[in-house]
Amino acid sequence: MKLLTIPFMAGFNILTVFYFSATENAANSFVNLAAREIVALIPVAALYGMNGVWLSFPVSELIASEMSLYFYRHQKRAVWPRK
Repeated sequence: MKLLTIPFMAGFNILTVFYFSATENAANSFVNLAAREIVALIPVAALYGMNGVWLSFPVSELIASEMSLYFYRHQKRAVWPRK
């Protein structure tokens, strides 16, 4: 049985990488990009064999999306603090 994935979060992650680069937060941009490719993609593919190759993409996108949201909220609070 083949596991098919739909890359629904890839666009969001790519946009957040561009956003952080444009707002001069290169560190957040780099961490997000590294999380997508090195931290999640390679280990999941290595651990689960052929099924891991199919599962690694949505898992890495999910992890990177969560990190992007965290970085974005943290940056938003630093720029516009609540009163």
